[in-house]
Amino acid sequence: MIPHLKPGNGKSIVRSPRYSRRTDIKPNGENVMNKKAIGLWILRVVPAVIILQTLVFKFGGAQESIDLFTELGAEPVGRIGSGIIELIVAVMLLIPRTTFYGAVGTVMVMVGALGAHVTKLGFAGDMGSLAVMAIVTLVLAAAAAFLTRPVKETVA
Repeated sequence: MIPHLKPGNGKSIVRSPRYSRRTDIKPNGENVMNKKAIGLWILRVVPAVIILQTLVFKFGGAQESIDLFTELGAEPVGRIGSGIIELIVAVMLLIPRTTFYGAVGTVMVMVGALGAHVTKLGFAGDMGSLAVMAIVTLVLAAAAAFLTRPVKETVA
C-alpha cells in the first residue's frame, strides 16, 4: 500500500473513477444507460405493451374481439391462436437474448393484422384505431429487429 494513502493518517483514499465500484458510471462520469440503450428499450417495451393489452380482450372473450374474428371467419380458433402467438412474441421482445426473434415474429403478426384490415375489416371507426396501433407496433418491432439482428463476424 502507498504510505501516504494509508487509512488512519488523516488523508482519504481517492480512487480513480476508472476503477469505481459503481458499475453504472463510466470513467468520464457518463451514465451507462445511454441514449441507444434507452431507445432500444423503448423499441422493445412499447410494442410488447401494445400486444399484451390486446390479449385481455382476446383471452377474456370481449364481444368486440369475438365480432372481429367472426367477421374474419376465424372465431374462436383464430382469436385464441393469434392470442397465444402474440403472447409468445411479446415475451420474446422483452427478453434481451430473444429480442430479435420476438421482433421478427411481431412484424409477421402485424403484417397479418394489417392484411386483415386491408382485405376484410377496413379502417372505419374502431378498426382504424386498431390499424394505427398495428402500424406503430410494426414499425417499432421492425426497428428493434434491425438493431438487434445477429451479426456475422468475419475473420480477417
